[in-house]
Amino acid sequence: MVSETSASVMAAEKVLAEFPPGTVLRYSKENGPWLLIPRHRGWIKRTAVLPIELAEDHYSSILAERPTADAFHHRGIARLETGKLPEAIADFNEAQARNPKDAAVLVNRGVARLRSGNPDAALQEFTAALQIDPDELLALINRSSLLLERGQPDAALIDIEAILAVDPGSAEALVNRGVARRLQGRLDEALADYNLALQAWPEYAEALANRGYVRKALGDHAAALEDYERALQLAPELSAVMNDAAWLLATCPDESVRNPQRAVQLAEQAAALAPKNGDYLDTLAAAYAAAGRFEDAIARAEAALPLLGEADRGPVSARIEDYRRQRPFVETRNAPSN
Repeated sequence: MVSETSASVMAAEKVLAEFPPGTVLRYSKENGPWLLIPRHRGWIKRTAVLPIELAEDHYSSILAERPTADAFHHRGIARLETGKLPEAIADFNEAQARNPKDAAVLVNRGVARLRSGNPDAALQEFTAALQIDPDELLALINRSSLLLERGQPDAALIDIEAILAVDPGSAEALVNRGVARRLQGRLDEALADYNLALQAWPEYAEALANRGYVRKALGDHAAALEDYERALQLAPELSAVMNDAAWLLATCPDESVRNPQRAVQLAEQAAALAPKNGDYLDTLAAAYAAAGRFEDAIARAEAALPLLGEADRGPVSARIEDYRRQRPFVETRNAPSN
C-alpha cells in the first residue's frame, strides 16, 4: 500500500505510472530495495509502500495524533483489503463526513458494500462518486462490472466507453467491454477485446479466463484450456475459473481435451471454496462421472438441485439419469459452459 505522498513505478529511468497514497499494489518479485509490479511491468521502491498487514496500525498511529479525512480513508482501505468490512465502512463514513467531495472515498465504500453482499448500496455509492467526479475511472470500472453482473451490457457499455475515451489501453475496461459484447452475442468482438487487454497486461488472469470462456464458445477447446490453466497459475484462488476449466476437462466434445482426473481435482477445489454453489456441485458431479465414479456423481448432482434456479434443474436431472445408467455427460459442440 502506497504510504508516501506519491510513488512511481519505474523501468530503468522511465516513470511508467504514479500512484497517490492509499493505492494498493501487488508485487511478484523482489530485487533489493525494489518490488516488481507486474500490472505495470515496472519497479517501485520498497520505502514508498507498506505491507498491507501493517497499514492499519500505521494509519491508526497517524489518527491518534491527527484525525484527518485522508488517514481515515487510508485506514479504511487497509481494513477493506484485510477483510474487516464493517470497520472499513466505519472509516469511510468518517472520511466522507470530513470531506464530502472526495469521490474516491465513495468508490471504496461501494466496494466494501459490494463485498458485504449489498450490491444495490454499492451501485448507489459508485453513482454518487460519479456525480462528484464524472471522470472517476474506478467508479466507472466498478459500476460497469456491477451492471455486467446484473446482465445489463448496454448500460455497462456507456461507462466502459467513457473509460476508454480517457484511457484506451485500460485492460480492465477492455475486459469489461469483452464481457458486454459476449453477453450481446458478439463473440468475435469480445475475443478481440480480450486480446487487446492481454497486450496491455499479459498476466491479467481475468482476461485469460474470459478469453478461455469465449474460445470454448467458439469451439477452440484446446486454446480455451490453455487460457484457463494460465489464469489459474496467475490467480489460483479464482474458483469460477476452476469450475469452468473442470467442466471443460470433464465434458468437452473433443476427447483429446478431456482429462477426468484433472477435472475432479479442480472441481473439488472449487466446491470446497463454495460448498453451496449449485453450479460447482453440478460440475463436480460431471467430473466424477467422467472418472467413472457414478455414485459420487449422483450424490453431488442431487445435492446441487435445490441450490439451482428452476431453469437449470431440468438439465441436471437429465444428467442424473445418465449417471444412473453409467454414462458420463459429454457436451455437444459449442454448447454453453456450466
